[in-house]
Amino acid sequence: MAKNQSSAARIVSVDAIKNLIEGSHEHLGAALDEALHKSKGVFAKDSDDVSRMATFSDRMIVGTSAGDYFSVKFEHNNGELKLLAPEKVDVPVVSSSNAVKSVKEFSLSAVDALMSESKDAVGKILVLADLQEQQQVSEARDYPAEALAAVTSGRPWREALSTQWKEISRQVVDKLESIRGAALEAKYKPMYETDEIPEEKFETYRSMAESDLGVLAERLKTLHETVESVYLPFKDSIDKDGLDESEEDVLSHFCFFSEDLIADLAEIRSLVADTIENEQCVMCLGQVYDTIAESLTDCEIAGSFVQRMAGALDDAA
Repeated sequence: MAKNQSSAARIVSVDAIKNLIEGSHEHLGAALDEALHKSKGVFAKDSDDVSRMATFSDRMIVGTSAGDYFSVKFEHNNGELKLLAPEKVDVPVVSSSNAVKSVKEFSLSAVDALMSESKDAVGKILVLADLQEQQQVSEARDYPAEALAAVTSGRPWREALSTQWKEISRQVVDKLESIRGAALEAKYKPMYETDEIPEEKFETYRSMAESDLGVLAERLKTLHETVESVYLPFKDSIDKDGLDESEEDVLSHFCFFSEDLIADLAEIRSLVADTIENEQCVMCLGQVYDTIAESLTDCEIAGSFVQRMAGALDDAA
């Protein structure tokens, strides 16, 4: 006969557990996490994560996935927990722009920790390795080459613009003059195509190159958002019932053209943003600007075509 093991089972009530941990650090931590979850909107957007990084006797440090940090005082009396107004904490951010300096500073602190047999030594060595890895990854990107590939990669919308230029330009003929009149011109070729600007003077052009890339980024953002705002509602409203084969074929080609343009603009915007954030070579900043700026006119003509055709096809429907 199998032994009856029910007598050995031990059940502990939830209330008993609560009484056991009442007043402990774990109990306080759980209460703080619950309060933090309820007050998440104070610290971050809904899409961001929020977590308790450290806890002290009367305050905690809160961090968000967006890279923001806060010091939050709290009052814990008679079982009641109250969070006070948070104070934002400035935390140095390591990017490629300051990675070399950060690695050097952390190297020195890691050596000091090792020499003094500090408990922080292992942690500092691990952080140092991570910083060096991030720096190597950043340095591995060739932004000018990526920019050139982006505008010469034979995207379907670019090929269609070239092979069907006569028809496309006819649809936006009233826009061509203003688009070309607002075209951005290459400025930095004397740095990388000739020796007109000597290398020792490159640094004097940094602020201008960064400003020009900012202008380019805004133009790309405006174009991308405008095309999306016109095309996406059009796509959602498409009803292919009643279309003959040739009409459906035209519609399919237009949708393919539009969606490829939108995807390309998103990728170029990301590349320009990464260049602004990470590139330290002034000549490279200029190369990226020139390459993308010279291709922007085609992007804007294609964008105007999408807007015009989406409206015309809507009217026809």
